[in-house]
Amino acid sequence: MGVLIWDVKQEDRDTVMRNQRKKDRRKTKSILQILSFSQ
Repeated sequence: MGVLIWDVKQEDRDTVMRNQRKKDRRKTKSILQILSFSQ
């Protein structure tokens, strides 16, 4: 039972990390667009 809960938590953490990476990538893209737009 304890292992099961840990697996779920681990999966959640991976999902959170993946979502965070997606957000960061989107942020980086918009920053790059702004930079190239201002040049």
